[in-house]
Amino acid sequence: MTSGTFNVGATLLDLTKMIVIGIIVGLVSSLVISLLITESKFGIFRQSAPIISLVVVLITYVVAQALGGSGYMAAFVAGMVCGNKNKLNLYIPDESHVAQTYFRDTIATIVKMMIFILLGTHVNFNVLTDYFVATLVTTAMLIFIARPASVFISTAIDVKAGWSLRDKLFMSWVRETGVIPAAMSSLIVSMKLPGYELVSSIVFMVILITLILQGSTTQKVAEKLGVLESADVKMQ
Repeated sequence: MTSGTFNVGATLLDLTKMIVIGIIVGLVSSLVISLLITESKFGIFRQSAPIISLVVVLITYVVAQALGGSGYMAAFVAGMVCGNKNKLNLYIPDESHVAQTYFRDTIATIVKMMIFILLGTHVNFNVLTDYFVATLVTTAMLIFIARPASVFISTAIDVKAGWSLRDKLFMSWVRETGVIPAAMSSLIVSMKLPGYELVSSIVFMVILITLILQGSTTQKVAEKLGVLESADVKMQ
């Protein structure tokens, strides 16, 4: 995207640098900031845990990017640390934990909505019409080939979990909201890379089709495969 040349060694070196810096920044910043909302003597911001949960993401991302690392990796690592405070002996008051959880969920919902709105504003319906068949083929390959293959390969490695065939089939059908592809597509659109209109249009249709098809049938598939939890289990 810059010089037009590609060097495997240099690319791997840059990738390793971005990952390492991202991990280090994510660990350090999240540990330090999490310490500030604990019940210890350092917890000077324990009453502002919800706001701090947003601050830690912003700080880790910006610092990692400034140092030449991956802001996404840093934010991901920070999330892992903040989500497992108790296991790291970083105890926070129960009310702060609950407030932080609700605040984080609300912000996440708002951001997801913004990403999908941004994706929708860049959809070119003329391009979508021209590549409608290709979009359907791509969606079918993702649903019936790519996802099942990734599920069966991943679960084959995870031997200790003891996944049953029904579990694997259910995971092969269930999907997330598509917020990550939408976010990546928005980045491509913002950079005006060649073919960005085609990418955004296909991503939009794939998300739309899979949400309607798989999202509306998840419970039915779970019932047919016998993996749906009963009400008694949920209450426990």
